[in-house]
Amino acid sequence: MSSLTALPVEVLDAVVENLCLHCTPPKKTDRLDGSIHRQRICRVTALASLCLTSRALNQVATRHLYHRPDCAKWWLLAQTLITRKELRPHVKHLDSLGWKYIYSQEDPDEVPGYNNKKAWLLERADNIAQDARATLLSGDGDTDGSMEIMCSLCPNVERLEVNDGSFEKYFFRPPGSMTEVKHLEVSADDPEYGFNVADLEVLFLAAPNLETLVFHEAGHCGELPLTLSHVTRLDLNWCDLNAEAFANVLRLCPNLENLRYVSKGFGCESSEPFTPRDAKEIIERSTDLKSLRSFHLDMSQCEAELCWMEEEVDVEEELQDAEEVLTARGINFTFKA
Repeated sequence: MSSLTALPVEVLDAVVENLCLHCTPPKKTDRLDGSIHRQRICRVTALASLCLTSRALNQVATRHLYHRPDCAKWWLLAQTLITRKELRPHVKHLDSLGWKYIYSQEDPDEVPGYNNKKAWLLERADNIAQDARATLLSGDGDTDGSMEIMCSLCPNVERLEVNDGSFEKYFFRPPGSMTEVKHLEVSADDPEYGFNVADLEVLFLAAPNLETLVFHEAGHCGELPLTLSHVTRLDLNWCDLNAEAFANVLRLCPNLENLRYVSKGFGCESSEPFTPRDAKEIIERSTDLKSLRSFHLDMSQCEAELCWMEEEVDVEEELQDAEEVLTARGINFTFKA
């Protein structure tokens, strides 16, 4: 490895950045793609090996290894961050989609101690209901506290990828405590039923500077008493939203520039999926959406479902009508039917 350490600093930095999962993200494909998962493991292993090569390489590689830690047993990562505070600022990206649920017999001593301290602080939180507070402190909640603990340990996180069931909906982090987070990606714990975007309110309050939202399998969105003024990109993938829910999501992001919606295409009979005409009218009525420049609508999987409504919908005709109206507003409208 002596020849490697003899390389110019810029070359070394480029090599390490190319292995870093945050600086050079894996290409987006099917989450179940085994080859992508293997590539991630190889890159993390290579970074870990560089950390053991020399003192000089350790300083560079360790920083990038913790940019996007890839660890199914998240509590072991938490244990490391609790005992080694100097590593915490390096974490830029947390992805809970591969985290395992914690079991008490595997829980390192440091983690419950840290969690108990946070519970003591939580007792003094005045903004959550008494029954919700009791549930949290008893340990009988729906989550194991993984995201709450990890986010509180990592002040410089910029990207979050979570399941809707991996955080506590009554209390997550204090409002405005995660100002560095710019990208939020949320997937449904149960893709068949989806999730309610309104349940993410605690995340929105904690991270007021979000710029990009990506939702997978969103099934509903109630009204929210807030707006995310910095969000310019919204991706709604494999979602099953009716017209009201779609309007509520758009109302959340008044300065939206790029919008993408891909219909779920199955199970839509359980709701009333919005039509292309609905989408056009919602955008027309959304007077705050003055910055919208791009809207991609993919309804290729839901034409049959639209026909289950009281009146049969001609998807192709509605899409063409929507294109004319939205193009006149300066919106680049593309569609797939």
